[in-house]
Amino acid sequence: MKDKTISYVNLADIRRNCSTKIVAFVSGTFDLLHPGHKHFFELAKDVTRADVLVVGVGSDIDIKRYKGDARPIIEEEARLKLVAALEAVDYAFITHALPEGQGHFLDGFINIFEKLQPDYYVVNEGTFDMEYRHALAERHGVAIKVLRHGVTCPARGYSTTAIIQRIIDATPR
Repeated sequence: MKDKTISYVNLADIRRNCSTKIVAFVSGTFDLLHPGHKHFFELAKDVTRADVLVVGVGSDIDIKRYKGDARPIIEEEARLKLVAALEAVDYAFITHALPEGQGHFLDGFINIFEKLQPDYYVVNEGTFDMEYRHALAERHGVAIKVLRHGVTCPARGYSTTAIIQRIIDATPR
């Protein structure tokens, strides 16, 4: 099987090698990979008619900063390999936000958009800082697609937070 993990520094190679193809970009934590994640990737590729789906997997440091010290459950290299193993994913890499106090958390995407030059940036509705994401994509000429949550996660209970809560609830005290 082809290794679909790439380094952040090689993002421009994707656009160079896929200059005539439609490239879609998604990002997230993807901790405790579940069917909702798989469906999200498939739908992102489908609704954009992308030839290439590139997935940014949040670094451990960023996830701790955004979700708290108990997260992520699975370390970044393992999450990266799991995401890359999915059929809908063509490339996956570790994303890094700017250090705290050095701009907006999502400003790390500026370099991603400049290097990768995706045609689409796909997010779930309800994603934090949606207004900022729209502005960032627009500023870089990237079309943004917002997927309704019920469409991307049709089976109830498929969120990492919900899975963690079910484990806690099922643990004898």
